Amino acid sequence: MAVFVFMQNLSENYPENIFRTEFEKSKYNNGAYRKLISQFDKLAIDYSYQFEGFPYASKTPMQTRDILKKNLIETNDLNDFKLRSIGILPNNVLNDLTTYIAEFTPVYNELIYQPNKDKFEKQLAEITDYANNHQLENYFETGLLFYNSSWDRSIPFEIALYPFPDSDYFTAQAFYNNFISAIQTNLKDYKDLFSVMLHETYHIIYNEESLEVKVQIDEAFKKKPVKIQ
Repeated sequence: MAVFVFMQNLSENYPENIFRTEFEKSKYNNGAYRKLISQFDKLAIDYSYQFEGFPYASKTPMQTRDILKKNLIETNDLNDFKLRSIGILPNNVLNDLTTYIAEFTPVYNELIYQPNKDKFEKQLAEITDYANNHQLENYFETGLLFYNSSWDRSIPFEIALYPFPDSDYFTAQAFYNNFISAIQTNLKDYKDLFSVMLHETYHIIYNEESLEVKVQIDEAFKKKPVKIQ
């Protein structure tokens, strides 16, 4: 998943960022790899569908890019990723995507992961301790209660982190049963990280409200519409 995000950031459609900076000053900044970036950028991997039985805008549409990232998080290897992802994309597109990820894995490892490995793994240990010491699962339970939502306890909520060197900020996203975030390598205070994590997680909890609850909320707003002044 980290390699996939790395490749996204090398696209000309993305703003300037540390991943592109490190790539452009490396030996990999040549015609062959730039061609792969261009081909990756042109892959048709974004499809979606609405949950039409729910009130408008109350349920996040299914996004294939998020499902692909979910599968990359949970996969054991790229062949496993392909098996999990068959049917999401046409097979030729899925094969090309897998090939590009394989080509850029050593690039990512050399430029990003290995130079920051020691700091990042230390952060992972500290983040784990922070979560355990502050009993983060209790906040998840609070969110379920507040939103009158539910969660299948057999489905784990998985957190995926990757290093973000020389940065003053981090990026985060949550979807399905996953939270992902880039972690700046100089981050030492994890309160903000977990605050963002909970904020994003509550989007998922809200999204998982039952149809009955969402209909009740929708009907309540229709009976007493809010006037914007």
